[in-house]
Amino acid sequence: MKFSEREIFATHQNDSIAAIKAVSELEDQLITTVDILEACTKAGGTIYAFGNGGSACEAIHLVEELVARYLMERPGIRAQHLLDVATTTCWGNDYDFLDSFKRQIETFVTDKDVVVAFSTSGNSENVIRAIDAANKKNAKTILLGGKDGGKCREMVTIPLVVNAPRTMRIQEAHMLLVHLMVHLLENRLYPEKAQP
Repeated sequence: MKFSEREIFATHQNDSIAAIKAVSELEDQLITTVDILEACTKAGGTIYAFGNGGSACEAIHLVEELVARYLMERPGIRAQHLLDVATTTCWGNDYDFLDSFKRQIETFVTDKDVVVAFSTSGNSENVIRAIDAANKKNAKTILLGGKDGGKCREMVTIPLVVNAPRTMRIQEAHMLLVHLMVHLLENRLYPEKAQP
């Protein structure tokens, strides 16, 4: 059955609005997440982020907002994504793609750091292995997930799980969460430059 373009437009718009509204259910978890990010930054730790596919792009987006800027001119916030092409493909080619994030976490992450995993299903094996490695390093772990949060939900320090069924809507809500996280963190670290 073919749908009209107006029907498709309306469906996307309505589903997107519902997913964005679902973010309001995560306010307490988001505040706790920013507590963790603030403590990490003040302790000289690093915020690491990773994911697969569209979630990889969201992880990179989080890092560039932290390192470069979001709303204010301020010093960079220590952050790094685990999506360097050479490193990821080297490990995947020589060993196993399932452990490429895990290997980087074992190499770089300390107990002062925070690891942010993006996974709309929460069931990606390479994400599960990476979170497990971060936990073994005693790093704080954050999940930006969707649906029911999958296996990762129970593994992390804080799960930010968007109650939406479709991947693209979850990713849109994740982008709102990324912007909220960075805005709140900037607001805390540099209150004299804060913007609403």
